Amino acid sequence: MLYKIYLLFLSTKISLGYALLVSLKLKKGFLFLLCFIHFLFGVVWFSQNSYYRYLYGFVGLIYSFIFFICAYFLGRKYWAFWLAIFLILLSILASFFDQIGWVDAAYIMLTVFIFVILIKGKL
Repeated sequence: MLYKIYLLFLSTKISLGYALLVSLKLKKGFLFLLCFIHFLFGVVWFSQNSYYRYLYGFVGLIYSFIFFICAYFLGRKYWAFWLAIFLILLSILASFFDQIGWVDAAYIMLTVFIFVILIKGKL
């Protein structure tokens, strides 16, 4: 993979950092990371003693499944990119309406970073 990125760097005279930033494997890796985070979120909420545990648990698992589908089809299907963008923006907006703590701030920074690398590769 690094050899292909190096060839891209040599052939187009762009910076190596930019070539790594727009790499499809990097984008898929970060979408799989979001998938894993939402999966953990859903599983942890099922173990809580709260009235909202089933709602938050199922929402976390559904988000995880949809991010998995987006990451799997990213680069193959055009709709996967736009669905991932929409879900990331929805996640950022939902995080702002919650009580923002350090975990929420870290999640917002991660999702904004993923949003930027997705958009950067499309422009």
